[in-house]
Amino acid sequence: LPISPNIDFFTRLINEFTCKTLTQDEVIALGKDIICQEVDFNERAGISRYQNDLPKFFRTEELHSGLVYDVDQAELEAIFD
Repeated sequence: LPISPNIDFFTRLINEFTCKTLTQDEVIALGKDIICQEVDFNERAGISRYQNDLPKFFRTEELHSGLVYDVDQAELEAIFD
């Protein structure tokens, strides 16, 4: 899993907001745990991980910066393998 160059910023942001002292590794682990909980919730609700995708417009509409979400669904699914 590639780590964002912004992980330091997000770690500091989370620590300031929560008054904690999490490490970068703990923030990454927290993010993975949240995603796993979401997938588990969706599967219990009858939505398989293969059906669990973003709405199509996420992949087609540009952000104000001109960027488009371009993470491949197979790449996302590989996180859980």
